[in-house]
Amino acid sequence: MSKLKKASYIKEVRAYYGMTQQGLADFLQVSRALLSLAELGERDLPAEAAKQVQRLYLAINNGGEPHLGKEVKNIENKTKNLAIADAKHKVLVNSRKLSRAQRALAKFRSDNSRATRILASLESLRESASPGERALFAVLADEAEILYKNTGEDVCLPLELRIDAIKAETSFLKTKFKDHFDK
Repeated sequence: MSKLKKASYIKEVRAYYGMTQQGLADFLQVSRALLSLAELGERDLPAEAAKQVQRLYLAINNGGEPHLGKEVKNIENKTKNLAIADAKHKVLVNSRKLSRAQRALAKFRSDNSRATRILASLESLRESASPGERALFAVLADEAEILYKNTGEDVCLPLELRIDAIKAETSFLKTKFKDHFDK
């Protein structure tokens, strides 16, 4: 069989099965680069890979539904299992990120509330304080204002958005792979 004829077999087999070059290369256990060159008619596939391509081509052209063999099913299963494992890992990582972000948000809100209470109490104490106490209260107020600014909405809003994004991604993954997550 000529190189050009083999090249058309490869293209036809890929097109029929809807496989990428990488997918067929994985199935044939050759590199994608070699498969690409073989598809162009510039290189020959190893004998075993060429036989598999020919067998798939003959199955296509015999009119019946071709038997793909255990190898293709194994590749499909491995790809699916990898996607599931990646999703489970991402959900686990997201769970940890979510927990950290929620703790940080709770701390910011607590600190902001504390700063608000301090500022309110200092305001009422300043009125009846001596000049020395007023200076001390002014320093405390400055520190409380810094705490208030560092824990306010400018800090909390991005954290809230991050929490929402983590929850959305986790929900998407759990929905997409719902049969593979424990209920």
